[in-house]
Amino acid sequence: MNNEHGESMGELSRLVELVLDVAKSALEEQGTFLPGSLALDAAGKYAIGVAPHGGEDGLDFLKALRRT
Repeated sequence: MNNEHGESMGELSRLVELVLDVAKSALEEQGTFLPGSLALDAAGKYAIGVAPHGGEDGLDFLKALRRT
């Protein structure tokens, strides 16, 4: 494994940890699972979203955000 690959895997691991922390916080605050999303572009910029409510309404909310 070359160094560049190792660095990429480290960055990916940190991003996954961040997403899991956001999901855990949302679960603790709401007491229920809420739909969430992660968007990552080619430059490495990311956005994490958690719907303010569950069910189809929550999924529709995240889909609408993705389109903007």
